[in-house]
Amino acid sequence: MILNKIVPTLRGSSFSLLPSFSNIQSLNKSVSLISTISSSSCFSTTKATNNLPKTTLNLKKVLIVSKQTRYETEVSSLELKNNDFISKSQPNNKKLLQREISRRGLNYNQLSQSYDSHVQSVNDIVVELKKNNIEYTIVTATKEGKNDFPESYLNYDAIIAAGGDGTFLKAASEIYTLDVPLIGINTDPNKSKGALCTMHSSKHFDKYLEQILCGDFEWREHSRLRVQLEQGSQVDESVNSRDSKWTKLKRVALNEIFFAERNVAHPIQHELIVDQLDESADVQLSSGILICTGTGSSAWMANASKIDTDIVRQVLNMTRSIDSKSAKCIDLIDDTTMDQIADALSTKTHFDIGSSEIQYFVREVVSNGLRPPCKNKRGLHKSVTIRSRGWDPTMTLDGIHTYPLPAGQRAHFDTDPSIALRTLTFSNSFENGKG
Repeated sequence: MILNKIVPTLRGSSFSLLPSFSNIQSLNKSVSLISTISSSSCFSTTKATNNLPKTTLNLKKVLIVSKQTRYETEVSSLELKNNDFISKSQPNNKKLLQREISRRGLNYNQLSQSYDSHVQSVNDIVVELKKNNIEYTIVTATKEGKNDFPESYLNYDAIIAAGGDGTFLKAASEIYTLDVPLIGINTDPNKSKGALCTMHSSKHFDKYLEQILCGDFEWREHSRLRVQLEQGSQVDESVNSRDSKWTKLKRVALNEIFFAERNVAHPIQHELIVDQLDESADVQLSSGILICTGTGSSAWMANASKIDTDIVRQVLNMTRSIDSKSAKCIDLIDDTTMDQIADALSTKTHFDIGSSEIQYFVREVVSNGLRPPCKNKRGLHKSVTIRSRGWDPTMTLDGIHTYPLPAGQRAHFDTDPSIALRTLTFSNSFENGKG
C-alpha cells in the first residue's frame, strides 16, 4: 500500500476504505474476450456522428479507472525488492525513496508532486460523485495488457478515465461498443497533455458533472480500427466475422495499430493491399507499418511522419544549388516561414476523428536496388490488408495488446460504426475561465 491519503469508495449500499488504488486489482473479474459483442438499450448504435442520440446521460453507477503513477510504480518495485511496506511520510523511507529513485535518473520531487496531484484529482471526482448519490468503483489501470474492469462495461452508465492519454487508451481498450461513454479527466495537467481527455483537470469537475446531469453537452464519436484475421489464426480472442474465411478480433484500437517483427530492430517483409484491390498489392521490406484512425492521426502517426524544419531547409538549399534562378526567391524565405511550411506539411496528414477512413504509413522502406520502388508508402483509404511474410511478426493495438501474425496469414483493417467510442464535449469550457 502506498497511498497516504484514504479515498472512500461506494459499492452497493456499503462503504469501504481504499488505502491504495492498486488494492482494487484483487477484485477484478476477468472479462471474456471470446463472447460475442452484445448490445445495450442505454444508447442506440449509430452510423454517423450527425445522427447521435439525445444528449442525456443518467448516471447512477460509474467505474473510475485510475492511472498507476510513475511514483507508485517505482515504490511498488522497491517494496518488492525490500519485501517491506514503504511510506514517504516516514523520514527514513523518504530518504530511501529519494536515493533509489534518483539512482534511476528520475526526479523524486516531480514524481511525488505528480502523484499528489493525481490523488487530489481522484478525491475531487469522488467527492462530487458522492454529493450526487452516484455509485462508483475505483480500479487501477495496469501497464500490462490485462483486464482492469471488475465486471462488464455494460454494467456501468459511464466509465471515467482518471489520468492521462495512456489511462484513457487502456480504459477504451476494454469498451468494445459505443453503448457506454468514456469520460477522460486529466489528473496531472502540469505534466500531462491529456489530448484525449474531456476535462483537462478535475478543478471544475463539479460544474462539468452538473452539465452532464442536465444534458448540457454534446456527444462525440471516435472511429476505431477493427481487425479481421484469416481463419486458422493463433489468436483466441476472436468472434465470427464477415464470412467463414475470416474471424474478427474483439479488441479494437482507438489510435493506431503497429505491424512489425517482435524484435523491432529486424526489418519485416510484407504484402500490402489497399481497399481490397488486388492490383494495389505491394511487397516490401520495411521497419513496419503504422495504421491509424482520425484520432490517432495527431498522435504517433503525426510524429512518425512529421516534416522537420531542417528538412525544409535542406530541400530549399538543394533547390538553390540546382536552379540558380530560384536563389533570390529562396533567400527571402526566413526561418519563421520554414517553420510554417514544416508545420503545414506535418498537420496535412491529420483527419477527422469520426472518419470512416484509415491512414497507413510504411516506415523506413528498405531501398537497396534489388526491390521495386514502394508504390504504397502511405495513404488514406477505407481499408488496408496486410499479408505477413516475416519471421516473428506481431501487431500491437494502441501500444497495449500484442498479437502474433504468422507468415502467410492476412489481417484486414477497417472501421465500423458499431465499434466507435462515444465520448462527450461541452460548449462551455471552465478551463480557460469561460462558461
